[in-house]
Amino acid sequence: MPGTTQAVPRAELTALLLVAIHVHDAAVIDFFTDSKMTADTYYKGKKRAKFAANADLWVYLFQLIEQKELLVSVYWMPSHTDTDPKKKKLAPAWMKEWHVKGNSVADKLADQAAAFHAVPELQSQPIIDVLKNLKLIQNRILHVISMFPQRPCNIPIVPKPTLLYKAFTTSTHSLSILASRVVCAKCNASVPIKASYVFDFVESKCCPQDKYISIAIGHQHTHPSHQPVMHERVIICTKCGSTALNKIVNLSNNCAGIDEDRYSYGSVNVRSYNRGEAPLDSPDWPYDKLLPAHVQTLRSIQSQMKGVDPPSFCMPVQDPSDSDGKDPEGLSDVSLHGDTSDWSSSSV
Repeated sequence: MPGTTQAVPRAELTALLLVAIHVHDAAVIDFFTDSKMTADTYYKGKKRAKFAANADLWVYLFQLIEQKELLVSVYWMPSHTDTDPKKKKLAPAWMKEWHVKGNSVADKLADQAAAFHAVPELQSQPIIDVLKNLKLIQNRILHVISMFPQRPCNIPIVPKPTLLYKAFTTSTHSLSILASRVVCAKCNASVPIKASYVFDFVESKCCPQDKYISIAIGHQHTHPSHQPVMHERVIICTKCGSTALNKIVNLSNNCAGIDEDRYSYGSVNVRSYNRGEAPLDSPDWPYDKLLPAHVQTLRSIQSQMKGVDPPSFCMPVQDPSDSDGKDPEGLSDVSLHGDTSDWSSSSV
């Protein structure tokens, strides 16, 4: 068989693979096997089969099925029903006598092939003896450990998600597990590790953007397709107009871009942001916290200052009665009365 692993389930799968290799295109295959693992793994589909045991053969098999447009049906039947009466109760309704005879012939041929390729006893027996002694030692160690009193342990033992780690190797994301979440270092997207759609996220296409700056609220991050801008507590995307205040919802998904409808929620928010106005459904926008007296334009300031002398706190005035005729500060060269438009246009 191909590969270094020589096991019974791999042999059962190799038989199905050889059938798919040698049949013509668009063939109909009814495959009968006494390996329940092979039948169950096949019907789990392509996505699950590539993470199962003997994944190299499963991937090759599904590629052949797609390329040659094969119609494959796998049927499971119990083995040795002709010699074991108990297994006859497990026989499916469709099983006939020729199925039993065919399975018996296949088992005999498999035994002959195994005997022909068996390792000589002089080479295999020392290894078998070592394994038997190792098993005795392991059982003794387990018995000794079980005699010790149980110690408290505050650190929970979390089993490693083996299938998920295997999926990491084929993902376009740069993935790691942080705080029970699967996080991508390229696009900053993340999902809970126990979520039902975690495999869909791992197999999805990563879309990193070099100019993107991620904004996070707790464990939630904005999606890299957005162009977020943060004003105090309000986050708004300048492309689609989605907003976030205390929780990131829409900004965690792909950016929908500019909507053609200029009266849609996103289009109104983008125009409001460009004008410096509050977006929709954002009561905590910073401009709403300011009083009208605190927000004044340059035109309103100039209109108020027309014909009004500058206030005394703007420029100190030297009192001639308190002076001895000298001008230590050089105030005589400064004109305090004149066109107010010259100084009213300065920054206030």
